[in-house]
Amino acid sequence: MKKYLIIQKYLKEHSLVESNITSFNNFIEERMQQIVNELNESMENEEVEIRLGKIRIEKPNVIEADGSTHIITPTEARLRNLTYSAPIFLEITVKQEQQVESHDVEIGR
Repeated sequence: MKKYLIIQKYLKEHSLVESNITSFNNFIEERMQQIVNELNESMENEEVEIRLGKIRIEKPNVIEADGSTHIITPTEARLRNLTYSAPIFLEITVKQEQQVESHDVEIGR
């Protein structure tokens, strides 16, 4: 039983899913923006300049059959057999000659 002592001690202070939640939160809060920033550095072109800006994640929502949108809870998603997902937006700025356009684009859920 001594070989399980470390596991038992760890489980007294931490849950089994804690590392998964911590990893997910780190990905959402920091890593996604780091990936965008790294991509930004590799997009060099003389004619058109494309800049990727801030990434933004809204609250999880559902689009109903009538086209309306409302925020959804995990319980409602489970009961209605829906995906619990949130829209992800990315600020994209395009500069061509002297014209600059900037938009928030939904890149996923």
